[in-house]
Amino acid sequence: MGSFLNVVILRLPEGLSIVRPRSRCPRCLTPIAWYDNLPLVSYLWLRGRCRHCACRIPLRYLLIEVLTTLLFGALYVRLGWSFELLFWLPLAAALLALAFLDIHHFWVPDVITFPAMAWALLGSMIPGRLGILAALAGLAPAVMLVAVAWGFKLVTHREGMGAGDIKLMAALGLAVGLRDGMSLILWAATQGTFVGLGLLLGAQAQPTAKATSLFDDGWTPPPRAMPFGPMLVLATYEIVLYPDVFVVWPGRLIALIAGWPQ
Repeated sequence: MGSFLNVVILRLPEGLSIVRPRSRCPRCLTPIAWYDNLPLVSYLWLRGRCRHCACRIPLRYLLIEVLTTLLFGALYVRLGWSFELLFWLPLAAALLALAFLDIHHFWVPDVITFPAMAWALLGSMIPGRLGILAALAGLAPAVMLVAVAWGFKLVTHREGMGAGDIKLMAALGLAVGLRDGMSLILWAATQGTFVGLGLLLGAQAQPTAKATSLFDDGWTPPPRAMPFGPMLVLATYEIVLYPDVFVVWPGRLIALIAGWPQ
């Protein structure tokens, strides 16, 4: 799956099929033999270079394969063999591809987010999951992001958030429901704040592709802009894998401070 995600991340921005042709070196275009396409093993065996032209293979390929392995293993440890595991495995893989596409291109493509919405809505009807009404209530955080985007536009006369982030939040809200969706936004914004401060203090390369804006079709993120999609994806992994840490205890703390019954 990690190897396939690399194909998705590489080819989608180029408008290429993710099915054909089979994997090949982007420099010499030589098809990659099966024994050079073994996840993790082949990269290490070839020392990160093409066997035919010695073109360097980006470290990202190995990273995504490692992350996919760890993520799937963590989901199994957390959920065991269950319908919940079968629900989250494909969705977690799609989110990983979205995160890297947003990092490299400031792009959260509809071709992934729309199927993710459909999958999340269908998954809500699995016995023991949210239920369709609770899933639809999870769209509220996405509506909040729309309000934030419009408010930022109104005050600054600049685009502050692309439509892709809002569609992604809609898919995530359908998957986790209202309560966890609110926690998701909280943790994404908190962690994003620290990353954003780091970018303000450092340098950020210009994105290589235009993102889709909520307000027009040609929005290009400004210098030192931060993609918000990876923060949403990270927060989703956190609340699914560690709900006690990222959902239950913050909720109890807020209730204690506000004086609400627990």
